[in-house]
Amino acid sequence: MNIIEETVSEEIKIQRSRFIAHLIPITNPEENKAHIKPIAKKHNKARHHCWAYIVGENGEKSHCSDDGEPSGSAGQPILRMLQKYEMTNVLAVVTRYFGGVKLGVRGLIDAYGGATEEAINSATLIKKIKTFEYTIECDYQHNDKIQYELQQLHIDIANTEYSSNVVLHLCAEEKYHRGLQDFLQKNQHFIKSEKKNSPENS
Repeated sequence: MNIIEETVSEEIKIQRSRFIAHLIPITNPEENKAHIKPIAKKHNKARHHCWAYIVGENGEKSHCSDDGEPSGSAGQPILRMLQKYEMTNVLAVVTRYFGGVKLGVRGLIDAYGGATEEAINSATLIKKIKTFEYTIECDYQHNDKIQYELQQLHIDIANTEYSSNVVLHLCAEEKYHRGLQDFLQKNQHFIKSEKKNSPENS
């Protein structure tokens, strides 16, 4: 999934109507009103402020609003564009200034989706990577071999502590997690391991 860390705004014009798309990072749906209200106040002469959001580790929660546009012509196209780019923890608000020419449902779908895509293309998308953290302990005799094999498995050694034994703090991306589990199982006779937490996203 992809996230953004900064608000982005872009505008397109279609047959004299202006569509201003805002992408805003959020973490829960309750934040929506706090972001939509100032946009509506700033653009108080605009007819519509249609929106969609996606939140959750894997985009589990989503919702959208046509804000007075024909049903399915605004909120859904915005939402589908967020889904197309596999985004989460984001609110998209598209403000429309009516230009005097009716666009029809098909035209509105293209306009709201197009404005959203324009904003997405100008944003910096950050890929959320699920990681797993472990702490393992081994003796000095096996340390070099273990560190070498961990590197071959693409496991990041975040920190190393030296005391009576060697303690390694590991961080594994989800795609390498199974390999790490197999490695720890295979070498459990001389490695003590502890999974520190549930999956994290970085």
